[in-house]
Amino acid sequence: TSVLESHKANSTDYLTNQSLDITNNFHYDSEKFNVIETTQSEYTGGAHGMYFQYHNTWSKEKNQAVGIEQMLTKKQIKAMPKAMTQSFKIAKGIPQKDPLDQHGYWIKEFDSEGGNTYFTDLGIHTTFGLYEIAPYSEGIVEVFVPWKSLK
Repeated sequence: TSVLESHKANSTDYLTNQSLDITNNFHYDSEKFNVIETTQSEYTGGAHGMYFQYHNTWSKEKNQAVGIEQMLTKKQIKAMPKAMTQSFKIAKGIPQKDPLDQHGYWIKEFDSEGGNTYFTDLGIHTTFGLYEIAPYSEGIVEVFVPWKSLK
């Protein structure tokens, strides 16, 4: 309800300044995968709202929802943190020898596959929410690892 609508209806709901918006959409669609992205945005007062993104991958080949355990071998899962760190540094133009915390992130390197992971034909995408590994101003941080990096 908008502030104006609440005011006209003699309601005090507008005094709380709260809002919640949840949107689902197809983020990716190919012969192998469907990815649904859920974006949740909420505001409860203060300087800014909070938003989150969640991704769910449907494997058309496996005919089921899949996560990292269904898509990667144990060896590949173990290799993910190093591959994430290398790929992220390349994407952000950070020298491979530099720890991430020297460039405004709250971690030196990725130490687990972590985050919210989804899959495309090109590779593995992992997103981290606001404040998870960087300041709010960085927004949602996405790390992309090509399939070939885990072969």
